[in-house]
Amino acid sequence: MGICCSTNSVVPIYNMAEIQRQLEIVQDDLLREFQDMGFPTNTKLRMANIEWYQMVQRRGIPLPPTLIYPNPFTKEEILRNYDFTKIDKFALSKKSSCFLSKTPSDAVASLTRRYRNDEIEKFRVLFRWFASLNLHSINYSDVKVNEIRYLMYQIHRGQMSHSEVLCWICVHANIDCIEIKGHQKHEQFDFGEELTDDLRGSWNAVRLNNLWFLCNVRFASRSVNANERVYSPLLKFFETKVYERTLTYKYNDFYFLTNPEEMIYSHLPTNAKHELLAREVSNLEFRDQVNLSQNFFSLRLGIVSHPKGKIIANSIKNEIIIQTNESLPVFFWNELLIDNRTWLTSEVNDRVQTGNVDSQKFIAMFQDKQRHLLIIRLRLPQSARYKLQLFANRYKEKMTYLNCLEYAINFTKYENINVDPFPHVHQKELGPNYRTTKLNFIKMTPELGMYYTSDSFTEIRFEADDDEFDIYVVITSCGYTSESLRKYCISTFEHRRGLVKFYFPDCGEYGINIYAESRRPKYCCSCLCFNFCEKDEPNDYPSLCSYIAVCTQTPTNTVIFPKNDRITIGKRTAFLRLGLVVDQNFQSYQQCRESINFKFNKSKACQFKIKLLSFTDNEEEIDCSQYAFIENSLNSVKFFLNFPYKGMFKCFIYGKKLNSRKSYKLIYICYFDVIQAANNVISFPQITDKWRISETHRIIEPLRNLHCDESVQFQITGIQCQKMICRRNRRRDNTNNDDENSGSGDGDACDDNNDRDDDIINFTCENDVWTTNVDTGNQTDDLIIEIKLRERAKFFTEILRYKVSEQPRIEDESGERKEELIAVNNDAKMDTNEVRIEQINWLLELEKHVYMSEFINEDLIKATEDSQEKINPMELDWENRLHNNEENEKERDGEKRDKGEEGEVEEKPEAKKEGDNENGNNEERKPEESQERGAEAAVAEKRDTKNEAYNISFIKKKLNKAIEDQDYKRMIPVIQLASEEPYCHQLRNELLTANELMENLKQIEMLKLRILKLEERLITELHNLNPLPDVVHTVIQAVLLVLSISEAESKDWKECQLYIKFISSMSILKKIDELNILKIHPGIILRADEILSSVDLKLVTNASRAGAAIFAWLKQIIEIYKRVYHDQISRFKPSGIEEQIRFFGKK
Repeated sequence: MGICCSTNSVVPIYNMAEIQRQLEIVQDDLLREFQDMGFPTNTKLRMANIEWYQMVQRRGIPLPPTLIYPNPFTKEEILRNYDFTKIDKFALSKKSSCFLSKTPSDAVASLTRRYRNDEIEKFRVLFRWFASLNLHSINYSDVKVNEIRYLMYQIHRGQMSHSEVLCWICVHANIDCIEIKGHQKHEQFDFGEELTDDLRGSWNAVRLNNLWFLCNVRFASRSVNANERVYSPLLKFFETKVYERTLTYKYNDFYFLTNPEEMIYSHLPTNAKHELLAREVSNLEFRDQVNLSQNFFSLRLGIVSHPKGKIIANSIKNEIIIQTNESLPVFFWNELLIDNRTWLTSEVNDRVQTGNVDSQKFIAMFQDKQRHLLIIRLRLPQSARYKLQLFANRYKEKMTYLNCLEYAINFTKYENINVDPFPHVHQKELGPNYRTTKLNFIKMTPELGMYYTSDSFTEIRFEADDDEFDIYVVITSCGYTSESLRKYCISTFEHRRGLVKFYFPDCGEYGINIYAESRRPKYCCSCLCFNFCEKDEPNDYPSLCSYIAVCTQTPTNTVIFPKNDRITIGKRTAFLRLGLVVDQNFQSYQQCRESINFKFNKSKACQFKIKLLSFTDNEEEIDCSQYAFIENSLNSVKFFLNFPYKGMFKCFIYGKKLNSRKSYKLIYICYFDVIQAANNVISFPQITDKWRISETHRIIEPLRNLHCDESVQFQITGIQCQKMICRRNRRRDNTNNDDENSGSGDGDACDDNNDRDDDIINFTCENDVWTTNVDTGNQTDDLIIEIKLRERAKFFTEILRYKVSEQPRIEDESGERKEELIAVNNDAKMDTNEVRIEQINWLLELEKHVYMSEFINEDLIKATEDSQEKINPMELDWENRLHNNEENEKERDGEKRDKGEEGEVEEKPEAKKEGDNENGNNEERKPEESQERGAEAAVAEKRDTKNEAYNISFIKKKLNKAIEDQDYKRMIPVIQLASEEPYCHQLRNELLTANELMENLKQIEMLKLRILKLEERLITELHNLNPLPDVVHTVIQAVLLVLSISEAESKDWKECQLYIKFISSMSILKKIDELNILKIHPGIILRADEILSSVDLKLVTNASRAGAAIFAWLKQIIEIYKRVYHDQISRFKPSGIEEQIRFFGKK
């Protein structure tokens, strides 16, 4: 390159032949790399231009401005700092007839005089003005040759092209512009079609700021829209097709300085250099390219799997992959068309004729946002030629999808291969989509619309405003009906979190369709009263999103929700209209044990009904409402549920405004999976609407089971009435408890002919408390509480109904009958006029107290008390327990068992011998009646005392065993049995120790149940924390230390993550559930407390809610541990890492 100097400027002189030679060498060096790229796509062509330019720069090859070479920069990079708003506005103002009458030079000068300093701005105003002209609306009368209007007239007549006129205009603006001739794809171009002369056209290349760009002013000024002629949707296969073609004049900015890798999809120059591409595209490649529209490029999409427009498909399952952009979220739509010349099979033809064709069963489309891919899977119904159209757009308030690409698919189906179509889904795009974004449903998981799992169930979670929206779910499958799949699915939406949980009945594919609608009340005008009446809830909601879940393995654990419908459990719309708020800790579906209670907070006066159902194996309903009770108050309403057996229970809660005459409306639905039934389940009294109409009614007692032959005190408060009575039900047919006027009899209960006087008990009222004592009798009749509201009332109104049952037979904690106590009690026989030990029923339930201390002689008990081994759970040999725990426990159990057996063997033979001697003496002699009676009484008293001493020994042994084992559940019945009045002083020390220990164990159990209710979402959030706060790692280290994981194994957060999983054999929650905190070495507890002392709860709460919950749990159980071992813990020091490894061992 040389330099020519003049007085005005310095002009470089280029050796064009040498430059051309060097560029050819560069092209040859890159040829192999370009060949390895395979079929060209827009992404590959852009990479080729960048590599070519970088190699040219490295080799120092000059690029003359007049040389047409590949542009290394994109349109977006060049125009990033330009704002054409004012320029376009100015250009659009120059379309008057006066302006069009100017000469070309004057018109160009008028347009460009403001933008002479920048060639891009100068060309923009010319291009935008030219492209805005509607050539059909210009008045060409009296047109002159020297007018710019004459150039437009020449285009209108077909004498000149748009590209030629643009070159003339650029000449007057001193802009280098050339005309390019070649082939252009029109709107009806079919894949593989030959490039005929009908496709010939012209466009321009323009040099701006020493860079060459492509543009097409003709395509920018207008667009041609035509409907499909060759293909049609299956549903419209037999409809008559009408071909329409419309021309619309509307500016399209895509064809202004178009990127060459994008222009090549519709424009192929005759001269390959005019492609402005380093990797040139051949005629054959241009013909076979996929049909991409400008929207495809504006949304920054890319081709991954099929760069050719024609796909030859021989397999049933086909997949197309499109690249998406991370910074530009896009939503998609698709349409599958079939060739009109196809000969339909009989099966497909019948479906088309009946309109039973679901195109969604042939396509599954979803985004993989982690890898930034759009995945389209096809299962085509028969051999034919198809066209797949893909539409997309960014999110807008009024969403319209724009055409992006088209594929032609030649599919051949083999007769011996049959694959089921996809299950029906409502949405075209699976997973989170446009509608979830619009309704602000966020954090939807899983993010993949079609996913595979080997678990027995799948979950879909999201967050949204549950006060604003209501949802329901429909499950579909090719092998099951939607109705039959309802019982396997449960959906909840409360506390701003939604959950859809579906248990797979079998392996296969299942469609999960979620529908959502606003809860806002809708009103309609009544023609009769011209008042606004509220509409009922709609039966069909608009679709929200859809998923396809694929179960790859046969499920091993399938849960059934009997009598489940598509309605989401939890709160209904009526719940919000009554101004109710559910407790934050309550979930509408949960596992529970024995019983549960929860409450709703109120802002309005309401009354409620509750219905509790269980189900048989055949899914038949069993009404268990007697185990449910409501306690209504001014600010809240509480619900109490007891579960008589294990299984699934469904609870319906109905409500309405207080004293409203309208019917009850369903306000809440919940399911309970009971994994442990109550031992002595309590059935509540049945209540009527006369009880429900007040928020002050309370039952002080009894709230328990009533049995025959017992005296019960009734106390009821908050009722305003004139009189209250209790009567027995005489097996009448009137059993409607919900009738407000239920109950019979006139104003005086004693005048009721159906009741005897002794069947009616009157209540007395003192300080607003109605009280009476009732003998339940020996029959299982109902006890009915009735009130007389007014003095002149003729009838009593029923408010409560208690059921009286027979006395149950009680088992001890191990489930075995107390045969030893029965044998002892049956040995003694006394006169019927005296108290006899055998009359005591040792099998009474624990609520019917057995006062054994009434029959104990303290002098005889002292020897038994001294012989028993005293166990103090606070004095523990920690070292032996750590190293020889199992052997020591076996030895201690064996010693106690031997001692207990020796004591029993010593006492029982003595009692037996005395009995034998007594019988023998009675047979040998016949004394007087008074002497005989006195001897018999003396012998009976002696034997009674020994029997009672044995009973105390038995209970004491059980009590000490429960204290040593620290078993909360086994300790409760033994303490109740040993602590009844009159008090037994021989058990005083054991009872004090046991009661204190039981209170601490109770607190530990409550804390454990609370921490085990942590949601999977919170555990997953804790597991995936990034970046990791140090305070959270510290808390987890302390917890794992208590769970027998030394600090040496928890230094790295990745090692801690192994335990922070919701479902795992090493799950931290599973280890907490199995933890016995009172059997941990004090050094470990002190070290964990030392670790937590450096942590602030506020910092943990801000970092992780799950971490804060675990921190609070550990802190409280450590305090309980210190309280239990307050005397011994001062002798220990915090354990170091070496000592921890010695305790736990290396894992």
